[in-house]
Amino acid sequence: GWIVALVLGVIVIAVPLLLPHEMEHEAWWNSIPAWWAIFGAVVCAVIVLVSFVLGRVFLEQSEDFYDERS
Repeated sequence: GWIVALVLGVIVIAVPLLLPHEMEHEAWWNSIPAWWAIFGAVVCAVIVLVSFVLGRVFLEQSEDFYDERS
């Protein structure tokens, strides 16, 4: 098992170095100043809002939740 893992690891590392590839290109959004900071802030806000909604829908119970069953 270890030999197979070692051989596959060497292949995964060596093949991209040996094969020719095109030059990398820059995406248009990388030219926007502070793009990654804005992106991170928006994604963080979305995560917080989705967590809030999921908590309201699935986790919150009424105050007399245990009294309703008896």
